[in-house]
Amino acid sequence: MNLQILDCTLRDGGYYNNWDFNESIVKKYLSAMSNSKVDIVEIGFRFMPESKYLGPFAFSKDDFLNTLPLPDGVSISVMVNASELIDYPKGIQSAVNLLFTDKKNSPVDIVRIATHFKELEQCKEIAKNLNKLGYRVFLNIMQITLLDSKTISEMSSDVRKWDLIEVLYFADSLGNMESESVSMIVDSISKEWVNEIGIHTHDNKNQALSNTIKAIESGVSFVDATILGMGRGAGNARMEDLLVEMVSKGYDKYNPDPIFPLVINDFSRLKNEYNWGPNIYYNLSAMYGIHPTYI
Repeated sequence: MNLQILDCTLRDGGYYNNWDFNESIVKKYLSAMSNSKVDIVEIGFRFMPESKYLGPFAFSKDDFLNTLPLPDGVSISVMVNASELIDYPKGIQSAVNLLFTDKKNSPVDIVRIATHFKELEQCKEIAKNLNKLGYRVFLNIMQITLLDSKTISEMSSDVRKWDLIEVLYFADSLGNMESESVSMIVDSISKEWVNEIGIHTHDNKNQALSNTIKAIESGVSFVDATILGMGRGAGNARMEDLLVEMVSKGYDKYNPDPIFPLVINDFSRLKNEYNWGPNIYYNLSAMYGIHPTYI
């Protein structure tokens, strides 16, 4: 299997610092990504323009990305929220054209569309317009644990018929997946989906890494992680742990060593400041399928 590891620290971790990362940390991070042989770096979101201040990784504009020491040999990804583009008053095509130029003029290789099931059909137009501009397009289905096996298979069949999506991702948005549910979801997708499958895990129950490994064993070939698990809520699978596990399983192209200084120094300080990671409230949220702020 051609495993592809995607690091989304600057995108998912940005929920804690408004996507405003220190320039020195960014440079060290990008160097570590290159030297560790991570395949894809999701550099941030590409939100629609907002009046309130957010850091540059909330928008990941091409002009800004061109100022960064983006590593050779690493694909660059950004994520868009389907709801923002769908709700744009001038329509989806205008929204895509507002955010993206032709791929040949952009350092971005991949656009991931994050969507809820209810928005799925409208994602077809988003993907179509991004394909026309020359981008690789991945679709990220959020809160997939709310769907049953039949619905997941039917959804996968629908997306396959679009012939627009390279990788179909599923996200453990509520952090309540067990290994059995990972296997069920992969099996349900695989019944109708013929391309690559990806997973994005959350660590509410301290199972983000084990669920990621289970997904790989079940046939998933694209997996997400972040430095020290930095990410929304309870955070994500830890990149440093994932790379160690992958090397132990024979994926010897990867090298976790360049990431350790980043973890020990820069991101440990960030964790002390923002305090992400599993706790009893996130565990309860996973058990009951609700956001911890509602407990």
